[in-house]
Amino acid sequence: MPPKPPRRTRERILQTALAMFNQFGELTVATTSIAFEMGISPGNLYYHYPSKDAIVADLFAEFRREIETTLAAPEQRLPNAEDCWLFLGRPNRIARGGGRVGARHFAVRMSRPRSTV
Repeated sequence: MPPKPPRRTRERILQTALAMFNQFGELTVATTSIAFEMGISPGNLYYHYPSKDAIVADLFAEFRREIETTLAAPEQRLPNAEDCWLFLGRPNRIARGGGRVGARHFAVRMSRPRSTV
């Protein structure tokens, strides 16, 4: 008999919660609804996440990691105009809550001395 694949309940909870939040809105989705949609007990969900706020925090942290990787200034070369637009453009304002923080962060990164290879 082949070994069972590892369970990824936390990942499944995040995927299901995100889909439900997008469809119904975060305010109207309860943790018990997420558990019901997944076919698990509410206790199982609470074992992984003590509250809906914890689920939202993990979803936001995952989004932030992805967007920061996408918007990071290149390390191997000087940034070009497209890099600047990606960093200062609309996706950054959504992720960081405003363009000023992103612009300041970008200016600091660009002012750092770079080693030439």
